[in-house]
Amino acid sequence: ISPVLKSGRQAEFKLVLPRGKYVYLAGDFNGWDPYMMKMKENPLSSGKSVYTLSISLAPGKHYYYFIVDGEKILDPENPNITHSNFGEQVSYFQIAADLR
Repeated sequence: ISPVLKSGRQAEFKLVLPRGKYVYLAGDFNGWDPYMMKMKENPLSSGKSVYTLSISLAPGKHYYYFIVDGEKILDPENPNITHSNFGEQVSYFQIAADLR
C-alpha cells in the first residue's frame, strides 16, 4: 500500500510510469499546490521510471493525488479513496499519533 510510512513520520510516495514524465504530489499538506512538490525520477531498466518523494507529516489523515504531465491521477497503489472538500476524488492515508 502506498505511501510507505517510515520512522520519523516520513511518508514515502512512489509511482511507476514511463520515463520522462513531469510528476508532482499535491495534497492537504501543501495547500493542493500542483507544482510545489516535484517527485524525483529514478529510471528502471524496463523503459519506465519510479518517481519518489518523501515528506514528514503530522499525525492524522492526509489527502493527496499526483499530477502527471498536468493531469490529476489517484494513487494506483492505495485503495483508500474519498472526496475532498471541493468534491473531487482523492487518495488518503492515516499517520498514527504514536508513530515516531
